[in-house]
Amino acid sequence: TVAHGRHLPQSLTGNLEIFLQLAADFGPRMVVFYNGPRCGASAPDHLHFQVAPAGLMPVEQELREPGVRADGKKRGAAEIWRSKGIGRGVIVIEGGCAADVAAAFDEVMRALRGSVPPADEPMMNVFCTHSGEGWRLMIFPRLKHRPDAYEREGEGRLSVSPGAVEMGGVFITHRE
Repeated sequence: TVAHGRHLPQSLTGNLEIFLQLAADFGPRMVVFYNGPRCGASAPDHLHFQVAPAGLMPVEQELREPGVRADGKKRGAAEIWRSKGIGRGVIVIEGGCAADVAAAFDEVMRALRGSVPPADEPMMNVFCTHSGEGWRLMIFPRLKHRPDAYEREGEGRLSVSPGAVEMGGVFITHRE
């Protein structure tokens, strides 16, 4: 966990530069991730990111598979595309220029904000990697904090409150 030195709300909006710089500083062997304030394992009242070794999240490989890219478009030196066929929606931004990646991220945030009050950040989980040549942001838009199965009783209950790790394909549970 990498926490901000000041007590700030959990928000990637306005802090993307720090997020991108952390990914560049940690390099290709690590992935930096972010849980929105209402999206899984988060502390909504304190800005923080998390870091793990690259390659542990199945989504990292899934997004490299042939045929997974859909609807790509260029924004400056960055490309925005979405996934298809991997069981969950991912918006991917790739680029070698931090300013262009940030501009593409702002465009995606404007599109996602259509469903939330203007002062709120869209619900999302985000991974960021840096290859040494550029960044890859993997954005998981969210409709709600927890799946319906979280509230079920008995055998149908799935007590997972998905955060970035779960959206990445690794489920951490406290019960079998």
